[in-house]
Formats: sequence, C-alpha cells, structure tokens
Amino acid sequence: MNRLACLFVATLAGCLHSTPPQYSTPVRVDSAELIVINPDVKVVADSEKPMFFAVGSYWLFHDAAWYRSATIHGSWTKVDRPPVPVLQIDQPYAYTHYRDDHPADRTAAAETDNTVVPSGQSTFQFKQNALGFEK
Repeated sequence: MNRLACLFVATLAGCLHSTPPQYSTPVRVDSAELIVINPDVKVVADSEKPMFFAVGSYWLFHDAAWYRSATIHGSWTKVDRPPVPVLQIDQPYAYTHYRDDHPADRTAAAETDNTVVPSGQSTFQFKQNALGFEK
C-alpha cells in the first residue's frame, strides 16, 4: 500500500510540474512586417495562421487557444490566460494572410469622396439612412 501511495504522489507531482502544451508545427510567414490593428496589438502580415505581437511577445491563435513565443519562428507555449489586449482581438482568424494594402475607400462603411477613379474601376457611394448604410 505504501508503494501505491508513493506512486500516486509521484504521478501527481509530475502532472503539476509538467510543461505546458506546445504548438510545434512551423507557421509559414511570408513577411515579418507588423501592421497596427489597435494601439496595443500588431498583426504579423502574410502569416498562414493568425499571429500577433502584443505585450512584448508573439501570439498565435490555433484551435480556439492562444500560444505565446518570444520570437516569430517558434517555440509556441499554450497560455490559458493571455493578457487583455490579446483577449480583445475580435475574430482572430480574420487576420490570416492579413495585408495593410486595402485602400480606405474600398471598405464597406467608407463614403466616396470626389477623387478621380481610373476607367474600368467602379466607385461606390454609401448613403446613411435610418436603418444603416445602403448603396
């Protein structure tokens, strides 16, 4: 019985001091460019997975969990309680392969100004009504 108790305690101690889960699959990043998405968070441009830089670390979102690394290339450690700026990232998967080359006049909520548009490109003008925006 004493051996069984020792084995149980050793197993429990090993579980309590085990390393956190790791994400070991390499993440392809075409550019190390960081694009500001809010004052506290930058997104890694052209990353095949949602990857951000905040609070002095890189953050990877995978399978509804956050992983942290000191470098853009790896060793990702799962973090159960990431800092608030990371938790406030809305829809992280929307930032996969993110680029900052989307002109502001092509966003849905933007209103067109009187700039000249080259032929062959359409222009959109949004008007606000009581229910929201309509074309």
